[in-house]
Amino acid sequence: MNPIVVIGNGVASVAAVEAFRKYDKETPIIIFSDEPYHAYYRLRLSSLIGDTLNLDKLYIRKPEWYRELNIQVRLDNKVIGIDTEKKSVVLENGDTVFFSKLLIASGSSPFVPPVPGADLPGVFSIRSLDDVKRFNDYIANKNQGAVIGGGLLGLETAWALAKKGKKVQVDVTKRFIAWDTVADIDGTIKGYNIYHNKDDKDEKISTVTATEFEIPEGNL
Repeated sequence: MNPIVVIGNGVASVAAVEAFRKYDKETPIIIFSDEPYHAYYRLRLSSLIGDTLNLDKLYIRKPEWYRELNIQVRLDNKVIGIDTEKKSVVLENGDTVFFSKLLIASGSSPFVPPVPGADLPGVFSIRSLDDVKRFNDYIANKNQGAVIGGGLLGLETAWALAKKGKKVQVDVTKRFIAWDTVADIDGTIKGYNIYHNKDDKDEKISTVTATEFEIPEGNL
């Protein structure tokens, strides 16, 4: 019997194979991931900014969990093609794998505003553990920077940077900021007030509206 193939290695894929195994413990399952790590909580990545990475704190399920449930995880194996007629997937290394059923659970990607300077060195979007590694390496000797977006993840990232002594500007659009999140992060973020559309140089965190990116020397 051809296996069930899952493309993607996040919360959705783990939940799907866990649910399937409750009803069928025999059919082979293969998870394909283009990353070298087992599935981890991406929402927790902001907590690792500026810190030593610890995978044990991020794993959704430990590697032995997959072995116990007879689930094969093929890491660093990117799927680049799907043939629905032949019921097969093509990997980046040229291999072809046939499936009985296919689940695509590849997740989403961060939105990068189409503004001038978005491709400059020093402009990052964070979706993966490797993104955090590259970001941490870059900010090691930087003192200040900006976070684009005033939602949950943007504010958590700003707070993580502020805790490291960085001066952070939160850039928001359409007069939006997740004020409920601000209240949840210990009042006014440990005494660092957040102002809307005000660039206060004396505060650790301030907010303005982003129209373009510029990376002065020494900044994030």
